Amino acid sequence: MKYCATCGKAIDDNADVCLGCGCSTRNFNSSNRQTIFCTNCGKEISANAVVCLNCGCSVSSAPLIQNKVASNELVNKLSKRLKINAVIWFCVAALQIIAGLTYNWILLIPGVLNILSACLDLKHSNDFFSYRNGIIKEYEPLVGPIITAVYNLIIGGVVGVAGSVYYFVAIRQFVLDNRQAFEALESESQPAFDKNNL
Repeated sequence: MKYCATCGKAIDDNADVCLGCGCSTRNFNSSNRQTIFCTNCGKEISANAVVCLNCGCSVSSAPLIQNKVASNELVNKLSKRLKINAVIWFCVAALQIIAGLTYNWILLIPGVLNILSACLDLKHSNDFFSYRNGIIKEYEPLVGPIITAVYNLIIGGVVGVAGSVYYFVAIRQFVLDNRQAFEALESESQPAFDKNNL
């Protein structure tokens, strides 16, 4: 038996949602609260407590707060890398457009496509702060990035591959190296359900 940290009601050990108040039992947020309830004994304790003084058990919201900080750092790193990638694509696109206007109009095609790619990177760099679903799904596939690298190499030359190299090394590999953390982040952002009511 455990207790809801939000209202103190006794809940089933496997419950994801408290049936007393409707709050998630996994993603407890103690910000702007003075008191919470111990999930072990149900006694009211300070929201900043690390240990319940009644039963001596550690307060389960503390690890969640630490995980939240680690998750935010992960999203911040990904966001910064996406912004750097956008800058690289803007620079590559500018060179391709200048070359297209000066030498051969065909270079305008990858230039325009790379501007669109840079704009998408900027959009995603901000989107992941509010919507954290689909990060692995977005960066795991290889088909799109390989196509981008190929048309940039064929039409844009070696300079056109710079963005692709950075993408593979600094973004895609970073997401895959931190797969478990991003998957946990995604599961935290999805609505919780009481497994007993399924």
